[in-house]
Amino acid sequence: MRLVYLAIEDPTIKSGVPGKIKNQVKCLRQEGHYVKLVFVVYDYSLNEPFYLEVNEAYWVLYVKTYHLTFISKIVNRLKLFRSLSTIIRDQAFDFIYVRYPHYLDYPFYRFSQIFRKKLILESQTKEKEELLLRKQYLKALFEKLFKPGVFKNLYACIGVTDEITNYQKRFDKSGEVRFKTIGNGINIYNVTPAKVSEFPRNELRLLFVGNVFPHHGLDRMIKGIAYYKGDLDVVFTIVGDGSGVNELKNMVSQYKLGQSVEFVGEKYGNELSLYFDQAHLGIGALGIHRKGLKEASVLKIRDYAARGLPFVTSGRDYDFDDSPEIQYCYYKVSLADSPIDIEQLINISKILYGSYKDTFSKDLRHFSFRTTDMRIQMDELMKFLAK
Repeated sequence: MRLVYLAIEDPTIKSGVPGKIKNQVKCLRQEGHYVKLVFVVYDYSLNEPFYLEVNEAYWVLYVKTYHLTFISKIVNRLKLFRSLSTIIRDQAFDFIYVRYPHYLDYPFYRFSQIFRKKLILESQTKEKEELLLRKQYLKALFEKLFKPGVFKNLYACIGVTDEITNYQKRFDKSGEVRFKTIGNGINIYNVTPAKVSEFPRNELRLLFVGNVFPHHGLDRMIKGIAYYKGDLDVVFTIVGDGSGVNELKNMVSQYKLGQSVEFVGEKYGNELSLYFDQAHLGIGALGIHRKGLKEASVLKIRDYAARGLPFVTSGRDYDFDDSPEIQYCYYKVSLADSPIDIEQLINISKILYGSYKDTFSKDLRHFSFRTTDMRIQMDELMKFLAK
């Protein structure tokens, strides 16, 4: 099968979404499928409206961006998708697989008309609700106005949970769009297993890795640490950046938690592995309910599991919840904004690093190879498209 994979993401970012996309494409190519990967990057420093960089692994379309008027932004987006149309037309392909472009608007609607019944959208969330959470009200309005028209032109839509897939089905008024739920996966073979830490009597170490947004709910963890009155020291390390970091730093200052919560920025390779080796629990997304979700397929907890690190999460994740043999390896908090109970995390850690110290890492790694490896997800996708 021949695919064009389109993503409005920065390929220079080594982890997170760009990393997942590269792994998806790598797995498809290894199975003999032709995939032309095209990233779109907005760049303030560009001297021309557009610049196409051609690499062996992927292409990057750089788009000049600056402070534009409302009308100019729409015109710029029209030019962007017109340029993409020109690039894609030159490729022989069966489908265009699009990582949901943050929001749907008139320029993307026109793009979908050009490639009618060739487009496949991958959705990770309830987009309008997340835009409203981020206070991006104009984008949320565009999403509401143009989504039904885009769905008339789709061939298929992939949701990463059943809840998201069912949400997207509401916009298929024609009944012609094909839908499929395929959870997120990672390249297990690229993941370095974490060392199993000792659980000392005087310290609990918590680790979050990823871009920081409100739906990650890290404020719940910080409040939990602030309200904790026990004797054990708690150290919460946040590895990554994002729009939510400054708000969290202000909260840490407010609660005077400078010695308990540390922000270390983005880390990769051996430097990142050192943080995993010191951690007792990984912290997943604790605020998915803020996006109106009860289910999620969170990349970061898949990374934690692949490394053999127990974790804290929220909501339903069918990959994990349907695997009873590893349910002792993670703790699920409520879908609410209440502070996290640190005493509960300490008690769970004592059990894990006491009775199950020799088993949890192996069980999580074995589960990951069997269930969340990217090759499994991509094989499922190709079988779906081949029908």
